[in-house]
Amino acid sequence: NRPSRAPYVALDAALIYELHIENQLDKIIVVTAPLQQRLQRIMERDGLSQEQAQMRIAGQWPLEEKAQRADYVIHNDSTPTALTKKVKNLHNWIMAAAQMRGNG
Repeated sequence: NRPSRAPYVALDAALIYELHIENQLDKIIVVTAPLQQRLQRIMERDGLSQEQAQMRIAGQWPLEEKAQRADYVIHNDSTPTALTKKVKNLHNWIMAAAQMRGNG
């Protein structure tokens, strides 16, 4: 395990808390969205029925609990353009923090 020269590495994983790997990560970002939007996105993305999508969500920790434990929370309750802006803002903040620590 050699140190990375990158200011940060992103891991896209919905089950961080369920798999108990949160202690292996320095910071955690949770993206939230209203339940109906999450259901619709899962159904469209994975071709699932509403019941299957509900079962998938039920198999995970409550999103509210994940958000409480997270270091950063992004609310994805609008357009893709709005989400991109939020992600870019957080990225810029992380990069600025890394620069101040001398890691960027």
